[in-house]
Amino acid sequence: MKATDALKYAVLQRSDELEADGYHQSIMNIMYEQWQKEDAMSYNDILNWFETTYGSLAKFAVLIGKYNQQVCNGGHIQYFHNGYADGEGGFMSDHDPSSPLHSELISLYHKAAIGDDYLIHEVYSILQDFEIELDEDQEIENLSYLNDIDRRYFHVTDPFINRLEHYFEMKIQETDDEQL
Repeated sequence: MKATDALKYAVLQRSDELEADGYHQSIMNIMYEQWQKEDAMSYNDILNWFETTYGSLAKFAVLIGKYNQQVCNGGHIQYFHNGYADGEGGFMSDHDPSSPLHSELISLYHKAAIGDDYLIHEVYSILQDFEIELDEDQEIENLSYLNDIDRRYFHVTDPFINRLEHYFEMKIQETDDEQL
């Protein structure tokens, strides 16, 4: 996966922000700022616009970033309830337990080829292990299981986020000669 010229240009125009927040957050901010202008768009719709405009790497940056923010703030339960796993958005709405946007995150994570070590494999395993089981009242049934994968993720969060920052910086700084 590589950064498009449009993404590189948009990110590198944010020099003060890059210094303060880093590459990954700057990519996420580009999408968020557009989403604020398009208040009628769903999370899934703005992500599709973002991918069309800036490429798959940009979409991956937002998906993995929102995953991290949601899980670190309230666990996988919050990630599901706030609609980031299915793409619909909206707190406590009826969300699709098959989590189609989460499945896309897993696919993009694999394509990103961030590395081949324990940390990268562990996060990939956690992403794959995420699943929602609902009872007949549409309440989450597998809370303890979700708490267990929360703990697994919290154990690797800091080094993983540092790795992601380095990865996105490398992708934005990459020249065409390096991509061959």
